[in-house]
Amino acid sequence: MSIFDRALDEARKRLADVATIARSGVLRPLTPRTTFEVARQFLKEGVKMHLVYTLHATQSPSKPALIYEDTVRTWGQLVDRIRRLSNHLIAWGIRPGNTVAIMLPNRPEFIEVNAAAMRIGATVAYLNPRMPAADARALLQRTGARVLVTHREDVNANARVLHVPTYYEGAIAAAPSHEPDVERGAEGKVVVFTSGTTGRPKGAVRSLDQMSSPSLFVGFLRTIPLRMNDVHMVVCPMYHSSGSGFATAAQLMGNTCVIVEKFSPEAFCRAVEEHKVTSTAVVPTMLHQLTSWPDAKNFDLSSLRVVVCTGAALREEVREAARDLLGEVVYDLYGSTEMAWVSVATPDDQRRKPKSVGKPVPGVEIRIVGPDGREVEPGETGEIWAGSSLGMEGYLDDPELQAERMRSGFVSVRDVGYLDEDGYLYVVDRADDMIISGGVNVYPAETEVVLESHDAVKEAAVIGVADPKWGDKIVAAVVANGAVDTGELIEWSKSKLAYAAVPKEIRVVDRLPRNDVGKIDKKRIAREWE
Repeated sequence: MSIFDRALDEARKRLADVATIARSGVLRPLTPRTTFEVARQFLKEGVKMHLVYTLHATQSPSKPALIYEDTVRTWGQLVDRIRRLSNHLIAWGIRPGNTVAIMLPNRPEFIEVNAAAMRIGATVAYLNPRMPAADARALLQRTGARVLVTHREDVNANARVLHVPTYYEGAIAAAPSHEPDVERGAEGKVVVFTSGTTGRPKGAVRSLDQMSSPSLFVGFLRTIPLRMNDVHMVVCPMYHSSGSGFATAAQLMGNTCVIVEKFSPEAFCRAVEEHKVTSTAVVPTMLHQLTSWPDAKNFDLSSLRVVVCTGAALREEVREAARDLLGEVVYDLYGSTEMAWVSVATPDDQRRKPKSVGKPVPGVEIRIVGPDGREVEPGETGEIWAGSSLGMEGYLDDPELQAERMRSGFVSVRDVGYLDEDGYLYVVDRADDMIISGGVNVYPAETEVVLESHDAVKEAAVIGVADPKWGDKIVAAVVANGAVDTGELIEWSKSKLAYAAVPKEIRVVDRLPRNDVGKIDKKRIAREWE
């Protein structure tokens, strides 16, 4: 390609970016007051996420920012509460680099504490609000949190505790409303713990200010058409990257966020119909429950334009059911706590490449690496490595794992997959889930797909259990879709799978255990199997 051709190609990309920004509604005239307030804060504090809050609060102060049950907070009210909460945390001794832990279900306080701590330049750690108290204390010790914000009273933390809602509301009411005295350019960070499906929870450390990277965010908007006037529903747990990540993206866009504390098909449908929700993010389990609920068709869900599904593999029958119920609005996103978004299969992609998770989001680079550490050819399977400015900074208190998973700006979460000739990504399985049975590498997902293709199987989970003959014996727990003869199912699978991947034992269960973000809990299955 000549210099002229490269320049022309770059110009086309920039024009496409401008068109994307225009469609999103970001390009709009600012009032003189908004311009003044944003400039003043920039000069005082530097580039921070809070600039976005200031912009929306001065440009549209009476627009609803958060809706939670009967509570509505405008952008003007939200910024006032964040300002007061920042002053309260400073009075409690929080400075740049200190850690504030949030252990809350989906509530407005989660967003407020996160924004206030980030403005100070503190590190925010998200904790599962349902975890046992002993596990919570262990994670608090790992983070070194000086303040814990929670609704629970059973976590005796070695930190100051701000209980929600009573003491929390009292603290905000008593705190001064003036602009907090914060360090210019102090960069807030966040620690998001992985679900721990393959070991102890790993704390991925990242900066939420990375979300403000204009080029990467525009690339995201080119793939998933979010708009400034969207009403976004937060239904995934905010302590996990899916819920908090899309809530942050919605705040960047100035959306109204409707917060649903606990998902149910009815809660989902009622919120969409009542608030005319246009965008949301879900996990496949939620989408499956929604499409399986007979009453869903009785609600007006036509306002939904974008439903991002992420966190686990999206099965084809769920995808088809979602099309029937919602239309062509589902975007299948592949990403992780460590890598944020990596690729997206748009509704058109899902038609053309039904088993793919789409192409890399603009600004993200994918490498498929073989056992020898070299990139493999298209169509060949290897470990998936992704690089972008959204990649995590590292793992909390685990330098060995960090050295293993991060190389030259790329991050791996030990997923296995391949790229086809057209650049579409296919995820085969997790390398950490791989089972060595009889000396042969077996990826459980391959066996699960085959079992789930049987008419009598609704869902399957495959694990390896210790065995003197096989080393690890391939076994499966299945949810029946009718009468199941496990012996016949094993014989049937022999015609579909390599012998090493055929389950040696199958048990029928009422349901597969899952964690809070909808992933099958294979550690629990293994424990119960024993």
